[in-house]
Amino acid sequence: MESKWVGRVNWTFSRRFTIKEPLFSKRKIVLVCEGLDTISDIFINDIFIGSSKNMFVRYIFDIKAALTVGTNTIKIAFTSPVEYASKEYTNHEEAFGYPVTPPNLVREYRGEDKAQMIRKMQASFSWDWGPSYASSGIWKNIYIEGIDTAVIRDVLIFTTPNKPIPDETAETEWALTARVYFDVARNDERGTLTLRRISPGMSNSNPHPVRTTVSLSSRGGSDDESQDIVIIIPGNHAKLWWPNGYGDQNLYTYEISYVSRTSEETSSQRVQVGFRTVNLVQDLVNEEKPQWGREFYFKVNGMKMYSKGSNSIPIHVLPEKVTRDMTKWLLKSAKELNSNMIRVWGGGIYESDYFYEASYPSYVCMYLFVTF
Repeated sequence: MESKWVGRVNWTFSRRFTIKEPLFSKRKIVLVCEGLDTISDIFINDIFIGSSKNMFVRYIFDIKAALTVGTNTIKIAFTSPVEYASKEYTNHEEAFGYPVTPPNLVREYRGEDKAQMIRKMQASFSWDWGPSYASSGIWKNIYIEGIDTAVIRDVLIFTTPNKPIPDETAETEWALTARVYFDVARNDERGTLTLRRISPGMSNSNPHPVRTTVSLSSRGGSDDESQDIVIIIPGNHAKLWWPNGYGDQNLYTYEISYVSRTSEETSSQRVQVGFRTVNLVQDLVNEEKPQWGREFYFKVNGMKMYSKGSNSIPIHVLPEKVTRDMTKWLLKSAKELNSNMIRVWGGGIYESDYFYEASYPSYVCMYLFVTF
């Protein structure tokens, strides 16, 4: 109760920083905010450059026009999440004629109301397992980046076998697709995109890298362009990934790199890939008696999986305090319990990339309950 006032007032964070000529000369300069919790306005040298309304997403702001060479200031003004949620509840009811339920939190939680009106960790307003700490602030990294050509922002990986049940023979072929999202600084950008395996000990069976020429353009957004690049992997070069108790958790490291043809800028990311299929089976228990309902289980690489697992709530009620060691310990503990699945609870956060990176080589499938 002594700390509840923190979420009921506004907070402003500010500091000075220096911009030198080499950075200022870049074609595009962006402020990357990996996590802002939650409602805020951002100012560079007292010039408004953008706002945030979602704790879970990354914000990227083009700030070059607001910068000067030398000393600059940044200010991020956060609105009380409790006050914001309360006002949004009232505004919605007045605008649409009905409320977004529930009107009040469960009384025994002794927390704050109207959490459903803000894109913030719902448990920060209190839950049955934790206190009410409606925090405000910069909860992930924040930095400035200069770009002349293009940088890789994100990579999504898709693995598709040529047959329903893959194996580890040459008869199986995997199409590994990397969908690459760029932040582009110029309209006529061209370069070479490369996808290659770099796993240790794979030099004798390493499939040749794939390269393709891409043309990119800037349309003023933060993630302007996406490009797909595909490499075919024979099954005898891709041992299958299995959940804990069903086999080994084989993983391979791939690198996606971009080299511009118009400057010396390069950008790259590395990802770990496990080759496996996962299918959700919801067949009728008895086709002649559909009222009996349906089954619900997973098949991994064609094998029926008996799920054993846990529900993962946020590791800490203040998620910015979570460390890699804490995450690794939690997942290691679950593995030692012979678990093979974790349900990521929807009232918390979108877990960090490291959470999934640490779970993948360990053992588990993830069952995601959609975060509000």
